[in-house]
Amino acid sequence: MGYRILRTLLLSTVIVFSVAVTFLHEYFPKKSKEYVDHYPKHSLIIKERNSELQNILDKLDNKTISSEEYIIAFNEIKESSNKSIKEYKSKLNNIRKNDSYKGYTSFKNFMLAIGFPTSGLILTLLFFSVVIKNIPSGYKKKFYTIISFVFTTCWGYWFVWSLIDRLNVKGEYDFEPWTYNFMLYVLPSIIFLSSYFIFKHHITIEQKLTKVIKAMSRFMVIDAKKHVKPESMTDYKKDYINALKDGMP
Repeated sequence: MGYRILRTLLLSTVIVFSVAVTFLHEYFPKKSKEYVDHYPKHSLIIKERNSELQNILDKLDNKTISSEEYIIAFNEIKESSNKSIKEYKSKLNNIRKNDSYKGYTSFKNFMLAIGFPTSGLILTLLFFSVVIKNIPSGYKKKFYTIISFVFTTCWGYWFVWSLIDRLNVKGEYDFEPWTYNFMLYVLPSIIFLSSYFIFKHHITIEQKLTKVIKAMSRFMVIDAKKHVKPESMTDYKKDYINALKDGMP
């Protein structure tokens, strides 16, 4: 009974997690506060530059400065503006770099990218465990095992892709492209094979325990029959059958 409760709780936890992981990204901000505060400064720089250019142009029209003075002032304003824009872009790039996570622009986007394939992979493996445990050997089991392999490798591909198929800050792969392709196609197969042996091994242990319990029950029945009176044998058999039913998983 305790084993069944534990298995039910574990199964419920897996299902809840597989659903919840899809929506976890909603609890993270799209942009950091530093990015939100810094981003509008570009328009302020442009606005200030245009205001200064318009100011010296008005002075030129009003004859308060000469053409030579206008050109000098124009170049100084442009140079100062370009310097401010360059510093702005440099800081913005640093902020984006700090906000990025595993090649994604933010942790929110990482959670968005990894959540869906994680949910799909978990539910697929859950389906696979049901196939291994509840479908007897035969063509039907082979058919559903093939379906499980297709689903597992498909979701496994996107799960691995979400984790490793990312470019670095220079727009280049950290490793050779064939390395990523190898992982994208091989790791899902490894996930499937590992799951198969885990589920199979789990069932084997469960079957062995069941056989041991049944063997002990038979021994106890044979031994107990020696001490049961013939007129009480019918009631004894009923009690034995009811006990077996109560102990069934």
